[in-house]
Amino acid sequence: MRTGIVILTSALLAVPGLAATITTEHFGSMADVEALVTDGFEFHARGDTQKLQLTRTDPLAQAEQPFGLWNNGVPHAFKVVFSPAGIAGISIDNVYTVETPVSINPATNGILVTAWTPAAGRAVAVEDLMITTSDLMMYPVPGLAAAPVPDYLLVNTDLNLAGGFILSGTVRFDWTGNLPPPDEQWFDVTTVVTPEPAGLGLALLGALVGLQRRR
Repeated sequence: MRTGIVILTSALLAVPGLAATITTEHFGSMADVEALVTDGFEFHARGDTQKLQLTRTDPLAQAEQPFGLWNNGVPHAFKVVFSPAGIAGISIDNVYTVETPVSINPATNGILVTAWTPAAGRAVAVEDLMITTSDLMMYPVPGLAAAPVPDYLLVNTDLNLAGGFILSGTVRFDWTGNLPPPDEQWFDVTTVVTPEPAGLGLALLGALVGLQRRR
């Protein structure tokens, strides 16, 4: 199952008339995502109930940092960073950080945010998402990734993600009883390449510009 919305969003303090195209779409399974994604998954930045983990896929490498300071229902700020120098990192509350060298496809135009927990009485919410580009422009991301059913939120944009970006937001774990094991409650962020929606976004932007000119 997939649902989506398309939003044209202007950068804070951006030059008038310039805009970025950001769309979000929800998927119910990784198989649905993989049917659309043409490349990517160069790294996975993951937080679970025991640690932060950053996995580079080619060549395979991992970095980990223990993190066990979750409070039931309390959000924590997080950042996933890809720097122009080719370093990927993830941090919680600007304190607990892991990073590793990584390269991504120059055609990267998407970020996949996964919220995962398969059991009843638990939830994961990844909210207040914002993309900050290497020139320090900030772009809010519509929608959120939320479980109890696993949720795959695909963010597509015509921003230059391969030139460096920060995806920031908050993540909240909810549970009943004891803290769930790490493989049963986590969130994950990775970069991807998809064939859409850059063309659609540019077409919509062109249509809006055309309407303004005719007024």
